[in-house]
Amino acid sequence: MGTQFTSRLTPADRKKIVNGIEDALSDLVPSRKTRASAGKGKAGTGTAGGPKPRPRPDAKAISELSRGQLRQLSDVAIGQVMTVVEARGLFTVFEGRSIFEDILKWLKEIRNDAEFNGFKGIIKRYGMEESMNPVRDLTSQLTEIAEKAKLDPFRVAATTAAKAILAETVTRNVTPISGESQAQRYGRKLATLTLYDLVRRYINAFVFEVISRAVSMADPHGAAKIIRATIPEIQKTTERIARKAVDQIKREGKLCNVERTQQIVSDGLRTYVSL
Repeated sequence: MGTQFTSRLTPADRKKIVNGIEDALSDLVPSRKTRASAGKGKAGTGTAGGPKPRPRPDAKAISELSRGQLRQLSDVAIGQVMTVVEARGLFTVFEGRSIFEDILKWLKEIRNDAEFNGFKGIIKRYGMEESMNPVRDLTSQLTEIAEKAKLDPFRVAATTAAKAILAETVTRNVTPISGESQAQRYGRKLATLTLYDLVRRYINAFVFEVISRAVSMADPHGAAKIIRATIPEIQKTTERIARKAVDQIKREGKLCNVERTQQIVSDGLRTYVSL
């Protein structure tokens, strides 16, 4: 068994996640429940006298859901994953000193250097004066940080979230300056990312990676097509989770406090346990 959270899913965990999502979909679409009960007697049994297994809903059922029902389905999916996290004691691991905290602190450091120091400190520290690919060089430094926490079950999620931010920064628009290096231009692009947006994007990408990967791993062979169809709705919900968390962090004046950020994210995710 691997060290990452998703690799720790047992067959029982995977079954719980898939069944929970399928049951929620059946409950949300009355027409599906009616068809599922067709052919049953008054006692709700099959022709042989025994109870019929509940038919598995298909992905097409999602098209019958309202916006509110889609949100309910996504909440259930996240709840199933968070219940597994709780059962494995992984909230305790996450709330301790974790890679989530270390990587967020590093992202803030390079962003702040970009905004207030022209990225000079980071360029010098990592020898990026002649860099032709700043994202590659920064990703290499990120990997070194992650390697120090190989046993952290959320290492991959935190690293993936940070990589997404580094890559997205390249697409930001700044006016070219003659004679500037690739690293200097990248720094100017990074400086356009506010601290609020950095924290929000990081939380969103981290939570989505944890949830979506766990849901996908619950059905690795694609037998339950409903699982794949649920992912877009999960993404919308993780965006709401991130906005809610970062708004609270901002109200508390704790945008620079990675420990408090981590606790608020954990508290927010705990509310989904057993939904």
